[in-house]
Amino acid sequence: MIYHDNEYKLMPYVASYTQHNEQHEQHVPNKDELKAHEQLGHITDLTFTNAEYTDDQHQRLAEVKDYPHSEYQTVYDYVIENKIKQGTTLAERKNAEMLLMALADLDMQRETDKTNNEVALAELAELLLGGF
Repeated sequence: MIYHDNEYKLMPYVASYTQHNEQHEQHVPNKDELKAHEQLGHITDLTFTNAEYTDDQHQRLAEVKDYPHSEYQTVYDYVIENKIKQGTTLAERKNAEMLLMALADLDMQRETDKTNNEVALAELAELLLGGF
C-alpha cells in the first residue's frame, strides 16, 4: 500500500492476476514489473485498477512522507491504519503537537478571560460612577 522512493508514496495500482491456477491481488507502485512476469509466462490474466485511498490517508501521508526508510512500519501503521505506536518518533511528535495546541487554547482562554474581566470592570465602573 505504501512504498519508499526518496519519500513515502501510496501505491497507485491494484494488480489482479493468476499464478499457479490461483487468483492473486496486490498493490503495486508501477505496472512494468508484473507486465514483464506476464510476458515471461509466470502469471496470466493480468489486470490493473487504480488503488483507492481516503482523503485522511492522503493527509496523513503528507505529514510523514519524508520520514526515513527505517520508519516504514511506523509510517504504514499511521497512514493506512491510523495507528500510532507509543515510543516512536511519530508518537513523540504528535504528543508535542497536542501540548502546543493545549497551550495555545489556554493562552486564547486567558486572553478571552482578560477581555471579559476588563468589560465587566468597565461596566461596574460605569454603574458606580453613573450614580454620582
